[in-house]
Amino acid sequence: MQFTILQENLLKATQEVLRFIPSKTPLPILSCFLLEVKRGEISFSATDLQTGIKETVDGKVMSTGATALPARVFVEYISSLPAGTIEVEEKDAELHITAGKASAVFQISSPKDFPQFPEKEGEDVVLPREAFLSIIEKGGLASGVDETRPVFSSLYIEGKDGVLCGVSTDGYRLARKEVKIKGWKYDGILLPTKAVREISRIIDRLHVESVGISLSARLGQVFFTAGDLFCSVRLIEASFPDYDTIIPKEFGVQIKFQREEFLSALKTALVFGKESSGIIKLSIQKDSLLITASSNAVGKNETQVDIEKITGENAEIAFNGKYLQDLLSAVTGETVWFGMNEPLKPGMFKIEGEEGFVYIVMPFRMQGES
Repeated sequence: MQFTILQENLLKATQEVLRFIPSKTPLPILSCFLLEVKRGEISFSATDLQTGIKETVDGKVMSTGATALPARVFVEYISSLPAGTIEVEEKDAELHITAGKASAVFQISSPKDFPQFPEKEGEDVVLPREAFLSIIEKGGLASGVDETRPVFSSLYIEGKDGVLCGVSTDGYRLARKEVKIKGWKYDGILLPTKAVREISRIIDRLHVESVGISLSARLGQVFFTAGDLFCSVRLIEASFPDYDTIIPKEFGVQIKFQREEFLSALKTALVFGKESSGIIKLSIQKDSLLITASSNAVGKNETQVDIEKITGENAEIAFNGKYLQDLLSAVTGETVWFGMNEPLKPGMFKIEGEEGFVYIVMPFRMQGES
């Protein structure tokens, strides 16, 4: 195996693939890249046995071959080299790197030890890049991080009636994002949010117009293709909750407010709310919203923000402020719509300019309520 490649191209590809190398693994081979060199094609692959990634990069190939090499040290070394051409050659069971006056030798492993990558199956459904990113970023916004409860750290994707829907919940909040598409042909699929977020971050940096998605029920895998990127993700074998029953359909109280003003007040309130698990109280008045956080150990904070009341009387409701901060930090729309019914029933948020997106949050019982 022998090829030459530009340092910046090699670094970009390997840094992206490195994100899928597990930080801790009982299998040393999973700490390696699989480097495959074919005629006119150089690719780097990684897997944690649940998610796999393969990225192809341009270079000049003199001879073909394949090997496995330690990923983190390789990327760290390549990042230390100046821009320019790098020569890579496998000889004497080692990988030799030459870049100008610098050279290095890496110990390598047999490519046969690397887990076999699943072959892509199924016909692609093609999504516009922005539609794909919004399904992952907005639809996955309520996903939890506890991977021992896979349903609550997953993204559920289903399509019906020309609409593709991405939904997530951690049991205390729910996010749903809908986009209009054509040709979706699969039943609902459940994917680990952490994996698809990493994929979306890479695709966000690629100059591609669309993303292909295909499903192999036989392999229990979903495949993503975008330009020179190929990813496979193992399906979660579980049932997602009937989320439609959770989403309120009518609201007794509806208001609008400015996102940045509310977010600034919320951050201030959370300084005091740390001692009370981040719980903040919203008091809806005639033309203002009072945001309150208190702590027996620290004190109390109150901030008023202007609102436009659409319907309903004065009302109070309490939320985990961190859930609201997650929402308002992830969107850019200037105006936020909020609807509620009773203090102990879910509240809903919508963002101006973010069509098809809703964010539902379960309230907390306020002191003195029965």
